[in-house]
Amino acid sequence: MPTIYTAPNRPRHQASHLDRPLQWPEIESSAIQQWRDLTTGFPRRNAQPWPEHRENHASNTDTCPSDAGSSSCEDSASSGKNPRDVASYLKYLVRGFLKQYRATSLATDTGEIIPNKDSFIRSPKIAFLIDSPTNLTCQICQQTPLKMAISAADPNPSMIAILPCGHICCHDCINSWLTDHDSCPFCRIDMIHPNCKHKVQPRLIAQDTIHTLPETLPDGGAIGNMCFKCTEKHMRHRSVQRLIKLAGEFKRARSEAVDLGTRETVEVMRRAQEAFESVPEDDFLALSRIRYHQW
Repeated sequence: MPTIYTAPNRPRHQASHLDRPLQWPEIESSAIQQWRDLTTGFPRRNAQPWPEHRENHASNTDTCPSDAGSSSCEDSASSGKNPRDVASYLKYLVRGFLKQYRATSLATDTGEIIPNKDSFIRSPKIAFLIDSPTNLTCQICQQTPLKMAISAADPNPSMIAILPCGHICCHDCINSWLTDHDSCPFCRIDMIHPNCKHKVQPRLIAQDTIHTLPETLPDGGAIGNMCFKCTEKHMRHRSVQRLIKLAGEFKRARSEAVDLGTRETVEVMRRAQEAFESVPEDDFLALSRIRYHQW
């Protein structure tokens, strides 16, 4: 039986618009939908590990056939399903692109030749997706060959690491350098976040990270005032305070909607509910933008 809200001590003729339950419209917004799209298909705690987690991380090289056939690793892993997560989606997207692009561009290859002793990459997306250098060598140890790996989830010493200035070297060398230094080993630009004073972490170049790399400093990129960990902590504290404030606003709006039952008060309540529920989704998208657009 539906609930009927009536105001106490109110004349009978004024209660006609209250003889029905309050309508709670379905909350929907672009931020909520983007959050749902990003998180659709995330593995449950007790679910079987995804196929990419069972790959041979020791070599971290592509085991799919080099030629484009009727079936492929990325097709069999994700056909008929939503992307499991953003990293997996990007990895299979890049893998599929590279397979078909290389097959069609070999005969008419006019890509830029990057010298094997070059340690500067202005645009890593262009360099490693279109020009596809095959002869790069780490210019610190001058031994490790530099190639784009499949995944950055399990880094190995020979994986390519890039700094905001655009200089690259192997993962092992840059980690050793940054242990005792606060600047790029090539151009000596400071690698420190101004506010939190933490060191800027190099980004790994792999199929699941190449499209999320920020622009290099020569291309207009920027080093964030705080590292991502400190930014996340700061935003979490601010979001908790915001949630507390919005929770109070919703309770007041709901109380007025129950007492008055007018269309205007119900709409105010609906907007207050939407504002409260969208905070986590908004913050997630904001953190993603920070992660992908600044070092």
